[in-house]
Amino acid sequence: MSGWCPQELVLCHSSIGDGVEGLVRELMEGEKAKELKKKATEWKESAEESIKPGGSSYKILDRIVEVLIVKTIH
Repeated sequence: MSGWCPQELVLCHSSIGDGVEGLVRELMEGEKAKELKKKATEWKESAEESIKPGGSSYKILDRIVEVLIVKTIH
């Protein structure tokens, strides 16, 4: 971070600690936390849909199995 000051001293400075604490609180409790939780829920639901029969991952795996079966037969 700084060539003229040891990194430990920079990171231990109170202004850095306060800034980091504020960021962590925002990520855990603030509006950003709500946004992140909402997005994570959307990703979870999308992943669950993709592995159901007819979902994108299911279709791709099914296609791979078909190709392997054809290669095995020929």
